[in-house]
Amino acid sequence: MDRETPKAARMDEESGDFPQDAGFGMEVLTCSAELNTRLAEMLEHHRAVVLLASLANHLGGALRVFIRDGACTAEQARWILHGIEHDIFDSDSSQCH
Repeated sequence: MDRETPKAARMDEESGDFPQDAGFGMEVLTCSAELNTRLAEMLEHHRAVVLLASLANHLGGALRVFIRDGACTAEQARWILHGIEHDIFDSDSSQCH
């Protein structure tokens, strides 16, 4: 796995918006490494497409709750989702066609 900080974890330098501290990207990488271990274990029991659909469902629900509870704004959630799309479809290293 590439250890480059995903776009969803990089600060928007123009607006200074979310994330709010310089350590955010490193926290994302650390958490991602932990998730990779757990996801590998889950792939032993579930098909990849089932795991991906479950993750998408979980992310959508989490963003709704975070927006509702004020943990992030709708704009910040859109920023995260845009970063995900960029990392998948606009990256030079993308293998998706």
